[in-house]
Amino acid sequence: MDEPFSALDALTAERGRQLFLKLWKEHPVTTLFVTHNIEEAACVGQRVILLSRAPRHCDPYSGKPHRRRDPTDHRGTMELKRIRYILTNMLLGMVLINLLWWLSARLLQLPALVDPCKVYAHLGEVWRQSMSSHLLASLRRIVIGVGLATLIGMLTAFWMVRSRLAGRLLGAFVYFAYPIPKLALLPVVMLLAGLGDAPKILMIILIIVFQIIINLRDSLRDIPKESFLIVTSLGATPWQRLRYVVFPAILPDLLSTLRVAIGTAISVLFVTETYGTDRGMGFFIVDASARFNYTEMYAGIVILSMLGFLLFLTTDLLEAWLCSWKSGQRASEENI
Repeated sequence: MDEPFSALDALTAERGRQLFLKLWKEHPVTTLFVTHNIEEAACVGQRVILLSRAPRHCDPYSGKPHRRRDPTDHRGTMELKRIRYILTNMLLGMVLINLLWWLSARLLQLPALVDPCKVYAHLGEVWRQSMSSHLLASLRRIVIGVGLATLIGMLTAFWMVRSRLAGRLLGAFVYFAYPIPKLALLPVVMLLAGLGDAPKILMIILIIVFQIIINLRDSLRDIPKESFLIVTSLGATPWQRLRYVVFPAILPDLLSTLRVAIGTAISVLFVTETYGTDRGMGFFIVDASARFNYTEMYAGIVILSMLGFLLFLTTDLLEAWLCSWKSGQRASEENI
């Protein structure tokens, strides 16, 4: 049946679909129903096959669509191109920053502006002395803080989308609380949580969790309802709807949010580690500055920057790997 109800008005087409389903229940024979209406396909179909613009053929036994090889399709190389682009930017940015640092040190000739060659020459010695323990302490706080903030943000965003009451109440709370400068709450957090890792981790959560909630909430609301209709018509379970519809839809926005949140978390951690602790890269840098040991101070800045860059690069590579379909989709749209 090729578009049997396309020429009818909406009410007549709906009656025709109901009549078709009634007749099919009385005489259950295999029927190939062709339509361009996704809602109609979800309504009358037990198995839905989507065809793209490219030529396709169907396996007569499994019913799964297989795309014929298209020599003009370059989506298989999109992931490698994305990784190559990331690595090229990394090397170019590293060269430009170090060149600017070297020129500034040469031109200004200030004691507080150490030549980068001297810093890199002493980097191994500084690392062997005590920096490794400070870096591990900072890394542990970042991983725990970002991980808990992501979990809390995802659960809250799902709750806001699923429940209208929760969406209104939590939406109002987030709208009011997001602009509040969280660093101003550091003395309060330290009084309530005490010293140690707890206030540092809590400050990271407070600052980045609102970004995650807002971006994931908007991403969940942007998922087309037709996507759920199609998988529901195929008999998908709630877990399968999460696995094949929700998670792929929100993953690009989640990774983009984490990319920004990691930089924010490192900035916040540097400030919080200058209070109430003797471990962490923030403490190491400020302590070296107070002792006027500028070489160690810049070495700490370089190591902390490398930590942030590696975490940033990790999220970028994860996006290139897990969301390679996004680059392929963009290329297909450009070809159209």
